[in-house]
Amino acid sequence: MKRNADIINWLNRQLLHQVICHQSVFSSYPGVQESGFSQPGEHEYHESIEKIKYADKLVECILFLEELPNLQDLEKLLIGESPQEYVTCDLTLEDTSRETLLAAIAAC
Repeated sequence: MKRNADIINWLNRQLLHQVICHQSVFSSYPGVQESGFSQPGEHEYHESIEKIKYADKLVECILFLEELPNLQDLEKLLIGESPQEYVTCDLTLEDTSRETLLAAIAAC
């Protein structure tokens, strides 16, 4: 099933954001745990798992549309060094993902 190239582009952008979010959040997990915040650390770990599951669904969707997922353009990871930075980085990643989704919806 072939689809519009713009839609594939938006799906690939969202896929990249999800992979970057997963890597950033997963990389922050040990630091959050070490800071003595076990409950937020556990939340970060489970959130990273959810991000990669969502990325897997995006890959399936792109393949269903008879295209190839693009994971070659990974951007800089956002990893905080303190609990406040962890939250700030996570919020930045979520905002970027939201902006991409809103732009994709507008394009459809």
